[in-house]
Amino acid sequence: MVDVLHSFVDVNQRFNQLAFDSLYIHDLNMTTIMDISSLYDQTSLIDPKVLSRICEKVLPRIHDQIYKLTVEEYSINQILLASNYPKIYSLSLVNFHEVIFYQYLMDNLILRNLIKQITHLNIDIKETTEHCSEIGSKIFALILSLCKKLIVLNFCYMFPTRNYSPPL
Repeated sequence: MVDVLHSFVDVNQRFNQLAFDSLYIHDLNMTTIMDISSLYDQTSLIDPKVLSRICEKVLPRIHDQIYKLTVEEYSINQILLASNYPKIYSLSLVNFHEVIFYQYLMDNLILRNLIKQITHLNIDIKETTEHCSEIGSKIFALILSLCKKLIVLNFCYMFPTRNYSPPL
């Protein structure tokens, strides 16, 4: 979706209609993750110029039409600062390091206010070691205290040693 928004917006009126079609922007995935195997080996990020253009020119135009949003650690600040998201009910936070995610929950008021309104929260913590730390427990407790409307919570640790074999 990132590439579509970057490539089609403001080319012409027809491309704008395609890029801003409500079927696509209700569930906005702002990650570079293409499939489950790339989730474990993710090293690429959204190009900073592309992300900046989307945050400046696209998100302010569609912010009130987004119901589901997926973001990753390296782009969350820009995406949250680009606009408010009054209709969002589902938030997926993927590819976060545990300590950094905890800092966001503690210090980022925009994120804290956003998660107060959501009913569905998906969190994928990317860790380099296969142990659950005390910070994980603190994250979980903080989420439960902040998310008063929460109905569904998926909290997952992603470890690099996990092997994924695609189905034949």
